[in-house]
Amino acid sequence: MANRVAIQVPLYQKEHLELGKVVGQGAFGKVCVARFKDPSLPLVAIKQFHTEQWKAVTQQDRDKAYAELLKVAVMRHANIVMLVGMVRDALPWLIFEYMPGGNLKDFVSTPNRPLTGDILYGFCRDICNGMEYLHKYQFLHRDLAARNILLNGNIAKIADLGLTSIIRPGTDGRYTVDNFAIHHAAREVIFDKVYQKESDVWSFGVLMFEMFSRGRTPYGSQATKEQIYDYVQRGVTPVQLQPSLFSKSVSEIMAIILKLHRAERPTFQTLATYFTRVVPVSPALPANADPNAVFQKFSNFHRSRAGGQLYAVKN
Repeated sequence: MANRVAIQVPLYQKEHLELGKVVGQGAFGKVCVARFKDPSLPLVAIKQFHTEQWKAVTQQDRDKAYAELLKVAVMRHANIVMLVGMVRDALPWLIFEYMPGGNLKDFVSTPNRPLTGDILYGFCRDICNGMEYLHKYQFLHRDLAARNILLNGNIAKIADLGLTSIIRPGTDGRYTVDNFAIHHAAREVIFDKVYQKESDVWSFGVLMFEMFSRGRTPYGSQATKEQIYDYVQRGVTPVQLQPSLFSKSVSEIMAIILKLHRAERPTFQTLATYFTRVVPVSPALPANADPNAVFQKFSNFHRSRAGGQLYAVKN
């Protein structure tokens, strides 16, 4: 049997952190802003899980969840929210870089906020670059939506990797699914219960709908589950239901992405190349957004003041 590779994550103690306000809450638990006890370090976001959820799963399930989440989260890419470390406790705390701009859904939904084409296309470029990176390493995001994209200035980063899955050898790039976000689900996900790289591409097309419609609900806020299934089965996209919301050029791009048959959808590599041509110059990364610089700051604190301990997650 081949040796398993251990991915090492910096381990911190509670006393290294000062918790602040809650900035997010869901079925998983909550996310709060926190600060390390070093004023030179940027803020972080702490993801804490509900007690009830963890009591309902086995240790094997918990280990699997860690493996799925942490293998992706430790990747350092300019357009993926970075895992800084973790606190091992009765309930684990996951420590991520803090994204002060909030999520993309709220950003585009804010009334009277100026949204230029360069800003929105720049977000598209960032998301496609991050997804190209994930797909290169055989990861499926499986929950790509505007609510799961976080912002730091004009930089967009992919977040919420809790449903992210690895494409295993011998599976033909397929991952069987039982739960999915219906508004962002492709035909093969809804009717075949199969998720593939092209399914992420479809979700990105729906995410574009959210962005360029200023946060409207795909298929309409009153659409039932059965109606959405019917739309997808017939190849009716959210764009076709509300065409007046979009310019001709935006509609044409989304039409290329939202193809009913997955083989006809472009790859994220193709999309990243396209959006980079549209917005060729990436904005300069803020000092607290460059993943390598940020990671180095936390690494120095981890070694010098936090004991330097590591948590090994088996791959």
